[in-house]
Amino acid sequence: MSMVDLRVGPALVVPVTAAPFTGWVEATGGEITHVGPEPSGAPAREEYDAAGRIVIPAFVNTHCHTSQQLGRGVADDVDLLTWLHERIWPYEVALTEADSEISALACAVEQIRNGCTLIADPGGRHVDGMARGLAAAGIRALLGRSTMDSGEGRPAADQESTVEVLGRQDELAARWHGVGRLRFSYTLRTIFNNSDELIVATIERARALGTVAQMHVAEIPEENEHVRRTRARQRCATWSGSARSGRTCWPYTRCGSTTRRSGCWPSAAARCRTTPRPT
Repeated sequence: MSMVDLRVGPALVVPVTAAPFTGWVEATGGEITHVGPEPSGAPAREEYDAAGRIVIPAFVNTHCHTSQQLGRGVADDVDLLTWLHERIWPYEVALTEADSEISALACAVEQIRNGCTLIADPGGRHVDGMARGLAAAGIRALLGRSTMDSGEGRPAADQESTVEVLGRQDELAARWHGVGRLRFSYTLRTIFNNSDELIVATIERARALGTVAQMHVAEIPEENEHVRRTRARQRCATWSGSARSGRTCWPYTRCGSTTRRSGCWPSAAARCRTTPRPT
């Protein structure tokens, strides 16, 4: 009988599809090979006595800006647009690549300590630094670059054209997608600062790469009003088209009902994966 790499138990085991029970979890070759009320009969290279502890599946953080780890407290108690235009975007521009690496590493360590083994970063500026920090921690991650090509509020140092934005994302995708435990994700910051051309091209690139496109969607009423005023309701069907092709889009919204109330979210987009933000 082949050996087990790691045996954990006895512990309170909380599986995904069954009621909690007292038992053992075993892993070999980086994969869970046994979960049950009794250990398997195989010898184990390492055993961990988890009496009095709880063993649960790892968590997934579906919206985690690693570059903001060092900026806690700089943007508290303000509305979203003030938070972006006057606090967070200037802060992100001021970061160096080395700063982003340290921030990502610290963020990943905190996530791991709290049981997360996969995070989705919907956008930072220095993706190379972010990638190095995440790789050093060993966490699985979706990387993204903060992407804007139009609109108000962008810092002077962040004035890129649609072509420039897409070109830089393509370079990063080629450099980091599939490297170790990292995957690249094409990202869009806000509807206020993303042109239709950029949205469509981003979704097409994500689909071709076999990854997701992340975007902040319908976080505040002003965003819905902006869509109605500048694009008309039917233009939101951009995301609907991506939904029909599979789980390409990964919108981040303030709450699940906000987009439905706005009338700016197509029914087909219900097949997209959404990340609600608590109100």
